[in-house]
Amino acid sequence: SMLYRMFREALGGLPFVVSERNVPICKVDLMIDTQGNLKIAEIDAYNPRGIAYAMFLREMHNALGNFDGKKLMPGVFPSLENILEGGEKSLVWVYAERERYYEPVMTHMAELMQSLYSLPMQVISSSDSGALNKLPESSVFLIIPWGMTWSGEFSTKSSLVETYQNSPEKFFYPLMPWLGTKGILGAVSCPVHNSLDALISDNFERLELIRKYVPETLLISQGLNGAFTDFTNRNPETVLKANVASGMKGGWMEQSNFEEKLQKGFKQKTPALTLQQKVD
Repeated sequence: SMLYRMFREALGGLPFVVSERNVPICKVDLMIDTQGNLKIAEIDAYNPRGIAYAMFLREMHNALGNFDGKKLMPGVFPSLENILEGGEKSLVWVYAERERYYEPVMTHMAELMQSLYSLPMQVISSSDSGALNKLPESSVFLIIPWGMTWSGEFSTKSSLVETYQNSPEKFFYPLMPWLGTKGILGAVSCPVHNSLDALISDNFERLELIRKYVPETLLISQGLNGAFTDFTNRNPETVLKANVASGMKGGWMEQSNFEEKLQKGFKQKTPALTLQQKVD
């Protein structure tokens, strides 16, 4: 029930859905520590914006003649080519108003999709209901964007959710925004809540693999007791993160209001924060 509540808080106004489909392309934020080891800062499982940057990087390297561009992120591009299999379809990337910063690179991706793969793609703001209403029936949506919180986006959100509930196959990404919560890393890294350890161990066959790359991470909530002291004894330098955050809006180092946020986290029944080993 604690995991369920934590996932619900990461929905951003979208319904809680579980799908048998896998997330097709998953962006992982990696760090390299002073010993040269790869460490995972977060797993951004419900965010396709990295695809646009991947295409831009590959085009740039090809233009510079650095190497065969097909060797760059070879798993990403076949997945894109599979989106529009089987007939005359077009890809539609609807983006939330809070994502406006990324609109230029999304538009550039649309140009590359047409020039590289001859696949039509449109980029449409969630506030542009007129453009959405004119889309042909054959349109395939990349994703239902997270964070449609402005009143001008509500009709788009309702329409996309209804379309997904009737025809989930029309969406490249399954509707599972809860996969983006950083709390999942706390659950699999250092699960100290009740029987959570056994639950995680029984359901993650490759648990040792993810623990190898994830800095030790603790979910912050009520009832940690000695687990917090044990954690900070092992990890004297830490970073505090909101489970649902954007960039560094929701990340605290000790020199900021770290302690104040931490104390609030100890009073919450459902974890909203993770404490993570600092990676130098």
